[in-house]
Amino acid sequence: MVTTAGLSGWRSWLTLKHSQLDAQADALPPVHSAGSRIEIADLKERIRKLEAIAAGVDLGHRDERPPAVRYRAGGMIDPMR
Repeated sequence: MVTTAGLSGWRSWLTLKHSQLDAQADALPPVHSAGSRIEIADLKERIRKLEAIAAGVDLGHRDERPPAVRYRAGGMIDPMR
């Protein structure tokens, strides 16, 4: 008899928690995937660059090659080139 009462209480508690989780899930905004966040960040960066170009701002692009590639027999070439 005690076991039956305990099992009934357990099922009622699980039902309560399930309904609480459903209520919270309905209130939360939809979750976006990490891929879409990366795409949005990439688009924002592109917009920033285009706005800088339109404003005539030099973004200061550097040579992205590794130092070994920039090395010449006469010494290092300008790394900020």
